[in-house]
Amino acid sequence: MPEAHIEIEAEEGCIDALAVCPDGKGPWPPVLLLSDSRGLRPAIEAMARRLAAHGVFVLVPNLFYRSAPMLDAAPRRVAVEAVLDPDAQAEDFEAWLDDLEAERLVDDTRIGVVGYGVGAAMALRLAAMHAERIAAAAVFYGGHPSPDEAHHLAGCVNAVLHLGYASDRPASGALEAALRRAGVDFESEVYAGPRGFAVADHPGYAPKAAEQHWANVLDLFKRTLGASNSDPINPKTPSGGGISSQEASRRLL
Repeated sequence: MPEAHIEIEAEEGCIDALAVCPDGKGPWPPVLLLSDSRGLRPAIEAMARRLAAHGVFVLVPNLFYRSAPMLDAAPRRVAVEAVLDPDAQAEDFEAWLDDLEAERLVDDTRIGVVGYGVGAAMALRLAAMHAERIAAAAVFYGGHPSPDEAHHLAGCVNAVLHLGYASDRPASGALEAALRRAGVDFESEVYAGPRGFAVADHPGYAPKAAEQHWANVLDLFKRTLGASNSDPINPKTPSGGGISSQEASRRLL
């Protein structure tokens, strides 16, 4: 599969990102993959490749491009607060979507998003702010809005939602109640793993829960975007870098 580290122009600089495209001519439905607070790293890149192997163009923006990677808890909390700033989010959302719109291998009629932790909260807000473009959103162990924000989100979202909860963090009753009142199409599941169960390098990683999460994510995108949840298009282990197809777009050259 062709892939590349790219830069996306934004108001506050360039957002570094990973783009992974399935083999073939496309165009492909796009999915934004939004990381947890540990940011863009090899484990997240591997998830992007696995997702792309099922027939979607995956864009993984670095949520923390405004600051250096921070793995210690205290500075990471500060970085997360900055990422969740409403104005900063609005700017980043526009930049991501503009990049997908310009990508010739993408059919951005229907866009999917999957997020983890802080990325889950962003996925919900993206689905609300750009309801006309986001067709599906899967959020995992994150996205626990206040009752007021839950009411606002539910009133705006037009996407099909999958809410995935960790066993050590209860479901968001306020969000689910608001979604029901608004008639939003959603499903929820409590996974048999702690926060972080889906990402291989996270201390909370739980392989069985991670595989169940993959089954649900692929099914969601198959139903809403037309992606495949069967065997990968290219079952061989993807290359770790470089370009493998002349069909790659100008962003992957």
